[in-house]
Amino acid sequence: MNRLTLLLLLTALVLSCTKNTSPTIDGLFADPDSVYPGDTIYLTCGASDVDGDPITFIWSYHGNNIGGPIWIAPKRIGQHYILVTVTDGIYRVTDSIGVTVLDTMVTFTDARDSHQYKWVKIGKQVWMAENLAYLPQVSSSATKSKTEPIYYVYDFDNQDVVGAKNNHYYQEYGVLYNWEAAKISCPEGWHLPTTTEWMTLCKNVDSNLKMDAFRLKSLTGWVQNGNGDNSSGFNTLPASFLGGGFGGAGGVAYFWTITSTSINNEPRTAECWRFDSWFTNTSSSLEWRDMGFSIRCVKDE
Repeated sequence: MNRLTLLLLLTALVLSCTKNTSPTIDGLFADPDSVYPGDTIYLTCGASDVDGDPITFIWSYHGNNIGGPIWIAPKRIGQHYILVTVTDGIYRVTDSIGVTVLDTMVTFTDARDSHQYKWVKIGKQVWMAENLAYLPQVSSSATKSKTEPIYYVYDFDNQDVVGAKNNHYYQEYGVLYNWEAAKISCPEGWHLPTTTEWMTLCKNVDSNLKMDAFRLKSLTGWVQNGNGDNSSGFNTLPASFLGGGFGGAGGVAYFWTITSTSINNEPRTAECWRFDSWFTNTSSSLEWRDMGFSIRCVKDE
């Protein structure tokens, strides 16, 4: 065997023993990595193969292929891990990334008075799950104004703020506001909702937009079997209202919106949303701005 032949044989042997190199994962990201149930997460994986082989990405969760780099967060709260497998047809490498699914019912504290509120995420909106209870001052039911902010506590008829806060109705149902007070009373980072935002809430709870209040109302507290199942977590309570006097306890709740109307440039009415025991649906109506209604603030986007 001459040297050339031997060299060719050795070269062939070396080439035959050369192994294909496995691909390498260069980076794995989830955007966002903290979400709420039903939110969409976009997954990104960087990978390379020094051999130049085409590579394929396989995404899975709990052993099930999710079909691509988009994942819808489950209802279960806590840490979840999405697995990516990268293959060049011969070798496979895997990695995982964690995504935190947050609770839709949590709390925040109003820095103005240290009052703590539950809130709930419904669709893409974040709403208070309790009535606003901010009370810088309190007035009797006889004090009315369409142009100055006025604050009331149901069935409380003096100006003692401390006494009002010890009142059962305040602790259960929060404060009743005229429209001028409603406009300025949501805490920083929250706002008085528009009519459109209320419509969005109803659509998120019932895609048919039948305005069915059952899923929005509390489990107890409503007279004449007007309770709901509170499956939305919104927990509407029958907080009553102030009209000519206090009324409607246990049977009705009104909530202000920022949407208003004027007549001949004179402030008159603003839109509100009504829940009651006698009808299954919630609805909007125009009411005088000196009425006393509840507030549910919605979080700024």
